[in-house]
Amino acid sequence: MKRMTAGFLLLACVVCSPGRDVVPGLLAPDGPLPAGREAALSLVALNTTDRALPYDGPPVLHGELAGARGETWPVTLRLAENPAADGEVPARGYESFTYVFPVPAAARGRLVLTVRQPALMHAVLEVREVAAAAGEAGAAEVAATATAAGPEAAGQPSAPAAPPAAAGAGAGAAGADEPEAAPFEPAAPLGNLAPRPVAAKLKHSFLNSFSTYDPVYFIHGPNAPAAKFQFSFQYQMLDSNGWLAREWPLLKGLRFAYTQRSLWDLGAESSPFHDTSYMPELFFTASAPAKKTRGPFTWLGWHAGVGHESNGRDGDGSRSLNTVSARAAFALGGLEGWNLLVAPKIWAYIGDMSDNADLDDYRGFGELRAVFGKNDSLRLSVLVRAGQGFRKGAVQVDATYPLDAFFNNFAAYLHVQYWNGHGESLLRYNTRTGTIRAGLAIVR
Repeated sequence: MKRMTAGFLLLACVVCSPGRDVVPGLLAPDGPLPAGREAALSLVALNTTDRALPYDGPPVLHGELAGARGETWPVTLRLAENPAADGEVPARGYESFTYVFPVPAAARGRLVLTVRQPALMHAVLEVREVAAAAGEAGAAEVAATATAAGPEAAGQPSAPAAPPAAAGAGAGAAGADEPEAAPFEPAAPLGNLAPRPVAAKLKHSFLNSFSTYDPVYFIHGPNAPAAKFQFSFQYQMLDSNGWLAREWPLLKGLRFAYTQRSLWDLGAESSPFHDTSYMPELFFTASAPAKKTRGPFTWLGWHAGVGHESNGRDGDGSRSLNTVSARAAFALGGLEGWNLLVAPKIWAYIGDMSDNADLDDYRGFGELRAVFGKNDSLRLSVLVRAGQGFRKGAVQVDATYPLDAFFNNFAAYLHVQYWNGHGESLLRYNTRTGTIRAGLAIVR
């Protein structure tokens, strides 16, 4: 029953909060709440996307209880410690956070709890007095119903119950309309409301904003420079659940990325680095697959921004360029099976290029990447870059295969790369080379 209630609530949250990646909603306890005592309810964060997303329950929620006759009480809900929470909501899943708050002593009957941040949420609560009639043995039984709803909706079925508070006793005057409510006594020590560990906050605000960008690999071949390696990451600049991203959803796609690629002459004396390219970028991206497709094609998103590339040298060996670029991506075939991904990219050069004035003759103004394969199997990637008159471009072919097909739980890929054309290194962008290398990749 509780799972069914949670399901109804999460469905209501999604319907009432279109466009949100993580949708929060309130789940009220099954039973009534005792007036003047501590109570608990849950905030459920639903991930509506196909990827895990960072989310931590706010340490404090400020809300208002409203009665049927217009009376209102401000309430403060504090996040109870949840050691199991890891600051991440799984794809198409949810995470639950428990909040504790004191029920006003004067509150009675059916009340509506309204919380406006991090989203507009409502919960319908039933509050009963905790009192004992004079001369009666035992406390009066507390029973009622409670329902909850997500953002901008109320009246959904009830959900997981909070632990019942101990019944208190109080003596009311004979014939009085309403016995005096017992004073507020926490059912559990307030010390349990410990703030979330610093590490969890760091993970949410910093570590969880990192993700992969371009492939990460180390490969080696017979021709000098023999070794080639690359690492790459991107960082989401704004929290998806922050007010700025909620007001302007496009800002969720603001990213900073950094890629570094090196050619390493391991066979030479002292094994020097032949050349290294340093490539920071700042861009907007929208990479979620479209829910609707046109025939066999699935739109995967777009990417646009500015980038810089240099080899960090000075003098005659200095090479650098700045570009403004745009890229689109779409798939042919099902995303879960064998498919063909196509990603054309175009760019224009900006700023000073005196270090390499004719680089555009070799790099050109665009490239096309096509990737055929399956997520858990072979993947073949072909990158074609057209230089001036299609005579000074380059072709790179990468074949990767997951090693866990041979070694269980080995999270890496066998990687073979073939290169033929101009500009494998920025230093010698006008020199044509051809080679094949093999090694390992951890991101493909």
